[in-house]
Amino acid sequence: MHTQVGIVLGSRSEWHTMKHAGELLAQLGIAYEAHIVTANKNTNRLQDYASTAIDRGLEIIIAGSCTARPGGKKELNSDSETRSPVGMLTTGPEGAVNAALLAASMLGNKYPKIREKLAQYRGQQRSENASLETERQVA
Repeated sequence: MHTQVGIVLGSRSEWHTMKHAGELLAQLGIAYEAHIVTANKNTNRLQDYASTAIDRGLEIIIAGSCTARPGGKKELNSDSETRSPVGMLTTGPEGAVNAALLAASMLGNKYPKIREKLAQYRGQQRSENASLETERQVA
């Protein structure tokens, strides 16, 4: 399967958070790539990454919170400014898994196998949460 999701980081230190998105994507059978694409030193690097994403087969980009845009802004919350032809999700430190879940949900609309794996994952999460609630009530 082709690489469907790109994870962009502002620096190597951001990987400790964003790796959780990558791990979940892999668990769901979604191919991804991860790149440090900071705009601090080269203002065109992030722009080039986003604008060529579709040519590389990417369907979604997940951007960590420290990925800087030209002009010094610290969020990637407008794909109109990055001119990306694919969906772009932005996330802070606590949102890496949620961004991966949203990406999987979007891809699941197109790919039945991803939809099935996501449904299994969510069912497993519900079961684990129900078990925790039962343990709390007993304690």
